[in-house]
Amino acid sequence: MNNWLVMIIVVGLPSYLVRFNIFGIPTTLLEILIYISALFFIISSYRQKIKINLGLYKIPIVLLILSGLISTYISPDKMQALGLFKAYLIDPIIIYLIIINTKKINKNNIIYCIALSGLLVGMHSFVQYFNHQTSDDGRVLGVFNSSPNYLALYLAPIVVLGVIQVIKNIKNKILYFWLVVSFFTMFGVYVSGSRAGFISVIAGLILFLGFRYYQKKEKMRILLLVLSILFITISGMIGWKFFGPNFSPEAKDGRVATSNNLRVMIWQTTFEIIKQKPIFGVGLGNYQNYFTEFTKNRVNYPEYVSPMALTPHNIFLTFWVNLGILGLSAFVWILCIFINANWQRKNYLLLSIMLSIVIFGFVDTPYWKNDLALIFWLLIAVT
Repeated sequence: MNNWLVMIIVVGLPSYLVRFNIFGIPTTLLEILIYISALFFIISSYRQKIKINLGLYKIPIVLLILSGLISTYISPDKMQALGLFKAYLIDPIIIYLIIINTKKINKNNIIYCIALSGLLVGMHSFVQYFNHQTSDDGRVLGVFNSSPNYLALYLAPIVVLGVIQVIKNIKNKILYFWLVVSFFTMFGVYVSGSRAGFISVIAGLILFLGFRYYQKKEKMRILLLVLSILFITISGMIGWKFFGPNFSPEAKDGRVATSNNLRVMIWQTTFEIIKQKPIFGVGLGNYQNYFTEFTKNRVNYPEYVSPMALTPHNIFLTFWVNLGILGLSAFVWILCIFINANWQRKNYLLLSIMLSIVIFGFVDTPYWKNDLALIFWLLIAVT
């Protein structure tokens, strides 16, 4: 039963958009499915006397949950903080535990379900684009209906998954499935207009090719090292061109320049906030309120910057400011274990997907959303 439930959950990751209240408590369809699966898992584990295992991530998981509890306690809005705590930390960790402790769950099926979910979201964005259902600046919002960046954040790692599977299955019949997945997810990232999404996809694919051919002859290693240095240098130049601030008067009305400038201002201000709250952060769900109060007397901040500061637009800063130094340390620890485990096992597919998420995370926040947090923990679970 849990096998099917988990697959339904993975395919239906965007179902968190279906929201309602139960006895006055806000919840989502995705959350209800997770708790039903958890109930079956608990009953099954009790009957079979299965000891629940936390895997390689026991200590950082405990630290992550502890940091979440502390951040909930210090947050001014306890109810909102509790909601974020369960949605972004507890729920995805529950799914992680179910997958690694249920023998009948096929890890390959999880990968296919992630791909199928991305395919459905990509096809929906395809229909939206040709029906001219876009934002004012021509970007497709996808099923998320609030920000085109959410579409790119969801699809970018699935593009990396799809294209790598095309490379790996070039002579297999399943190739056609992966070609379709790659096309529609790539199309979704393209019409979202996300530059960071595009760069993270390219980076993930280059990393995969680098990892795959690193084991070859010495000359190949030297060539890869040279190409890597060139890639980093060129990426830095392109990145500054695309993401560097531009405060010239003629650039003020452009989306690209405005987006870049806002990000830089948000990063700078977030560092100032962290200097004030380096240990515990500002509390779960309190970032934008704290940011707004912190900058209320600064020119242009109340009108233009603070409304856009939903997150720090950086995955590491977001963990730090929300969960404090303990939460950030736990997150980095989890990443290090994941990278080492997949490198040792030569699982370059998962390694490349995760690193593409991290690269995206330098200019956005590809974790602090119900579906994105689950994708992160699904990758860890199938390792």
